[in-house]
Amino acid sequence: IAIIAILAAMLLPALSAAKKRAQGIQCMGNMRQLTLAWKMYANDFNGTFVVNESGSAAVDVFPNSAWVAGWLDYNGSPDDTNIMYLINPTYAKLADYMGKAAGAYKCPADQSCDHGATGQPRVRSVAMNAAVGADVTPAGLAASGNWIKYPTYNVFSKESQIANSPGPSDLWVFLDESPDSINDGSFAVQMPASAAATEWIDVPAKAHGNACGFTFADGHAEIHKWLSPGNIPATTYTPLNKNGIYELNDPDILWVAKHTSSRSDGTALPY
Repeated sequence: IAIIAILAAMLLPALSAAKKRAQGIQCMGNMRQLTLAWKMYANDFNGTFVVNESGSAAVDVFPNSAWVAGWLDYNGSPDDTNIMYLINPTYAKLADYMGKAAGAYKCPADQSCDHGATGQPRVRSVAMNAAVGADVTPAGLAASGNWIKYPTYNVFSKESQIANSPGPSDLWVFLDESPDSINDGSFAVQMPASAAATEWIDVPAKAHGNACGFTFADGHAEIHKWLSPGNIPATTYTPLNKNGIYELNDPDILWVAKHTSSRSDGTALPY
């Protein structure tokens, strides 16, 4: 029995590490599939990116629908488990390009359910860069939100707009959002005015060993390791209070900002 216990103690960390590696590989495959769908949509619509709406729990239908629909929470909302908001083109404009692959919208490391840690598994963990995609409503560029600070910083609605800074290989499109943070399909980023003024609005995941899955406009995907993971709240399966999640000079917020947008006047970001 003692020998078995020793062997188990030796094997369990290795098995855990292998599981995390497998989850990371699957996550990257899912992300690449989504980004390929995003690029195919743009190719079919003369270089115009699919709409990325934000800030509303309302579900728009075609032709005013966005890349995905649904507002996720921990209150047992039907949106939490409704795959139609992912694979039905009436609600989700990438549906026709995803081959009804609903599983690609959720990282395998995300264990969130419609009542937090219990209930039915939620259907989505991914969100899109709030600077990518333009709203179709008369209100203007809702995808820029109150955080990108458009027009000081760029928002991108067409392929022709991303040739320069940050450029396709540096402009992130999809990431895995923290289960406690995710709601709509857009990931809000507060573009810092200085290196010191760093604050999370929406919060990324860190389920891959304090790292997060990202894809970029050129189609590549990566698991990005956070430098200050302690500043990213741990998942508790309760709604995240997003007021005041900040640290001065947070290197991870600065990294995300530099890969989110650029200044519209062409000057370099001050960090």
